[in-house]
Amino acid sequence: MASNNPIEVYTKKMAVIFLLIVTSMFGSFAILYTIHDILILKYLTIFYTIQHIVWIIFFLRYKQLPIEPAILMYITCIIVILFPIICISANSGYPVVFFWYALVPIGVIAFEVKDITMWTVITLIASISAYFLSPHFPNENFSLSLINSVNFMTIAWVFIMTTFFVGLFVKKNEINKATKDEETTKIEENKEDLEKYKVLYNEIIEHLDKVQPFKNPDFDEAMLAKNLETNSHYISSAINVVGETNFKTLLKEYRIKYVKSLIDSDALKRYTIDYIFTEAGYRSRSTFNNAFKNVIGMTPSDYVVKKNNINHK
Repeated sequence: MASNNPIEVYTKKMAVIFLLIVTSMFGSFAILYTIHDILILKYLTIFYTIQHIVWIIFFLRYKQLPIEPAILMYITCIIVILFPIICISANSGYPVVFFWYALVPIGVIAFEVKDITMWTVITLIASISAYFLSPHFPNENFSLSLINSVNFMTIAWVFIMTTFFVGLFVKKNEINKATKDEETTKIEENKEDLEKYKVLYNEIIEHLDKVQPFKNPDFDEAMLAKNLETNSHYISSAINVVGETNFKTLLKEYRIKYVKSLIDSDALKRYTIDYIFTEAGYRSRSTFNNAFKNVIGMTPSDYVVKKNNINHK
């Protein structure tokens, strides 16, 4: 199921755009290394370009995947796949390549990944390791023109991605602020609605207590709304929100409470049980019996027996 969280929706969209940028970046270096026939770096950048295309397809295909685990997996992967490129380039007289690792903590901050400190430390360890291990990697013959081209492209792509991360971070903060403002507005509106519902619910209870409209077998939500000069929707909402019940249950409770009050006042000495439940708004004895047992916890006859036993003690 797709998420409705605006931050997550935006982050997923930006993650795809980021992958497109990185794919373009690796593709441009693949072309450059192919032109200059730098074999190892050519094959590595071509492979990473294809790899990112596959990731983009996978990410678009499985949009329901949670974004944070995907970002964590990517950060781990990018630290690993950059390592041989950085080592080879550094050993070939191209130290600017270390700028790539500087993008990792920036990206971690922009995507608001947990444990920013941990990822910064991991990036530093990877950079230091690459620096000391680079002499053990192949030394490609970089011409001065190639070094200048690579340096220029590196700086340009680092600038593009840094700008992307800054824009991402700012936009996410704007969305987050807008979401919080919307939630605050809803809370305030809900508070106003709650006060209105409380007033209406008190009117409903007062009307049921004083007028006893439930004695009419045809009494329903629409009649109650008409009596209180409102509509059925507000009646239902007030009973649900404030009374934490529904109209049918409230109606049943009032009718049974009325029957019980008659029984407790010894009305059975003057009237039959059929008259009493009919007076309370019930047409069917079976419906009345079920309702009475549901509310009181015993059948009307059991309740009468229990009441008589108490009175005779």
